[in-house]
Amino acid sequence: MHKWYSLYDKVYDKTNLVRSFYKVKQNNGVSGTDRQSIANFSDNLSAELYCLEKELREKNYRPQAVKRVYI
Repeated sequence: MHKWYSLYDKVYDKTNLVRSFYKVKQNNGVSGTDRQSIANFSDNLSAELYCLEKELREKNYRPQAVKRVYI
């Protein structure tokens, strides 16, 4: 049994970022407020994930506003 004291390092782990991207792609995720499509993101997947990982690791990541969708 493992004890976890911090989960933050799991958030920016490259394996988890790649796995998360493919889950979003599999679920036909759509662009958010940044209007970047899955196809656009995947064209530059390595660079995009590297930048995201770096921002998360250095705690410089600032998420944009959440896109609200009314049903």
